[in-house]
Amino acid sequence: VHEFLVDKALIQKSIVCVGCDGTNTNVGSAEGAIHHLEILLCRPLHYFICQLHGNELPFRAVFYMYDGKPSGPVHWSGPIGTKIKEMVSELPIVEFEAIKFNHFPVLIEEIIRDLSWDQKYLYRICIGIINGTIDKDLAAIEPGPPCVSRWNTLWSRILRLYVATLKPSYELKR
Repeated sequence: VHEFLVDKALIQKSIVCVGCDGTNTNVGSAEGAIHHLEILLCRPLHYFICQLHGNELPFRAVFYMYDGKPSGPVHWSGPIGTKIKEMVSELPIVEFEAIKFNHFPVLIEEIIRDLSWDQKYLYRICIGIINGTIDKDLAAIEPGPPCVSRWNTLWSRILRLYVATLKPSYELKR
């Protein structure tokens, strides 16, 4: 980044903020990229950090607590992780217990249109679980492939497994 700024003669401009995701590689206080840039610029910068990782990190910790850590990109070995590797759309929807959540946001159509495919699926299945019903169209959709780095897909697959499980385990209900 510093080299780019020098090459483009931007180093003299007043850069006050840098944006990136919140991984330690970027924001680490000793070895993070922003820290190194601050040293090269001889001044502190404001951080503009994407909060998507703010959703991912707590979920990952809870998932690992209940199902164990993966041994590779798709190598979950716990009871939930093993089942979400299957074609979850082929599992029949059962009479499942709705999970009431009065504070779940109701999005306007304009916002829903701007969501990615994975985000739309996750939003729709959350609404279905809150209401206690999953329509046939949603049930037939296969969420994206299981992958450690795609947490929206993992959440979607877990929720799809939940609505197909007659007596979900304590871990799956959590």
